[in-house]
Amino acid sequence: MRSGVLEGKLIRTICAVTLILIGTNTALASTNEIVMTEEVIKLFERSDDIQSLLPFSAQNLIYADVDRYPLLSWGGEWVAQAGSKPSGELDSDIQETHYFANEVKLGLNLGVNQYIGSYIDLVWQRTFYAEKASDVGSLAIESAYVNFSTQQQDLQLRIGRQYYEDSRGFVFHDSLDGLHADASVNWYTWQWQLRLAVAKHEWISNNLLTKQLSNGDDYQFLQASTSMGSHNGAVYLLNRYQQSRPNTVQREHVLHTGLRGHGVLDAVAIREQPFTYWYELIYASGTTWQDNSSRRIKGVGFDLGLLIPVDHLLSVVANILPTTWFTAGEDNRFITAYARGSGDKGGASTDTRFRQSGLQLNTGWLGEGGAKLKYYGEIVKPELSNINISTLGVRFRPSAQSSIELLWHDYQQDVPSASFFGSGLKALPNGIHSDLGQAWDLVLSYRHIDNLVVELDFAWFQPGNAFPADKQDIYMIYSELRYFF
Repeated sequence: MRSGVLEGKLIRTICAVTLILIGTNTALASTNEIVMTEEVIKLFERSDDIQSLLPFSAQNLIYADVDRYPLLSWGGEWVAQAGSKPSGELDSDIQETHYFANEVKLGLNLGVNQYIGSYIDLVWQRTFYAEKASDVGSLAIESAYVNFSTQQQDLQLRIGRQYYEDSRGFVFHDSLDGLHADASVNWYTWQWQLRLAVAKHEWISNNLLTKQLSNGDDYQFLQASTSMGSHNGAVYLLNRYQQSRPNTVQREHVLHTGLRGHGVLDAVAIREQPFTYWYELIYASGTTWQDNSSRRIKGVGFDLGLLIPVDHLLSVVANILPTTWFTAGEDNRFITAYARGSGDKGGASTDTRFRQSGLQLNTGWLGEGGAKLKYYGEIVKPELSNINISTLGVRFRPSAQSSIELLWHDYQQDVPSASFFGSGLKALPNGIHSDLGQAWDLVLSYRHIDNLVVELDFAWFQPGNAFPADKQDIYMIYSELRYFF
């Protein structure tokens, strides 16, 4: 989303101003002028090389000497969101909440030399609620680490807090405190990217305003990823030890063994437009302790998706209707997906409920060309646990930098239960029927202005027979403006 064009112009502007300043001192130091001009030209010629050294979240160069180091850069983003949010109670007597939220993220990167660097990322948030006439604020350190790397950058070691986010937010969308490492390894004709983390979630509270230590979960993570042509895949192990929560003595140890990937099916195409896909396959094993008893965890989760090109159909419509709004070649897609997280069948010694990592947000992109959205539903926001989610949708691309996505979701419990795992619904199922309901999401995204994303989201949830018959449909609408700087 963020382009390097503006930052490249910044570097060139600095070089041009420097050249002008040097030129004004010709009479005072002509010899020094020639030397300094050559150094500035060297920096100008290597600006693209310097740009490649800057982290994604700190792309604005502040300073770099002729040899590239020390290297100082910064970056950030501002997000404003306003709209209505349902309570999740499915009760017409409980009003929805209207809110206005602001978030400012600011990152600062310092490269001491090619071996040592550091990075810190602060996030300030404040939300105002109209009905309560009150606001809630937080100040968090999203990342703060020291980085050590080899000269070839094929091995990097970081100590501190690092923010992790995968493209779908399925495994990671949070920060971990501890030891982190990345390595590039060649094995036969394959190049593998290895990632390792031995860390704790929120060892220091994410909200600095609370100033307290946290009893967060312990994590160990190992992943090997590679690509072959247009296919990208990874295999990983994620070990999680969940400490006892307040007011409970329950503890859990869960090991996720996962296989994930995405890519393009070049062999399957419609008029030279290939299908694209993603997949998540995970087996969860471990032990859960409750009071003086324990049960073995054996859960299965998967998420499969396919994006089918429909430009050929839209071209037929365009020929019939007096409009050029839908045109072939804009990568319009039909979306189909199915996800399942197994439920607990109630065995005395075995718990078959699948759990996600505890770091997920289930927010990301469905392939390429669309908006970043809650792909399991804007209102329900379920964890992939004791649930089956069927998704159908369409993505229209009026232009290369805009999209309209309409998604339909059907939610079925894997095993009827009086518990719901997620953050969107507060009303509990009856534990008799498995039909949780259906939802519609409409997401409009406009990205034509550099570094700016504007979105408008509509959502509608219809409860199923897993809830009492008097439960009401709930709705949500909000707009979001996101600016990268």
